[in-house]
Amino acid sequence: MQSDKPVAVRFTPEEKAELQELSQREDRTMSSMVRIIYLIGLAHFKASRGLK
Repeated sequence: MQSDKPVAVRFTPEEKAELQELSQREDRTMSSMVRIIYLIGLAHFKASRGLK
């Protein structure tokens, strides 16, 4: 996936360690893992607020 401008996200050391572990388990880059988690979270966020 290409984007014209990246979005910086800050994590606590504990959050980053968990992200690294999940990424390794899934054999993905951390960026790819963050995107997947974002998309899942976005769907949940929208559903919980009755958004499309």
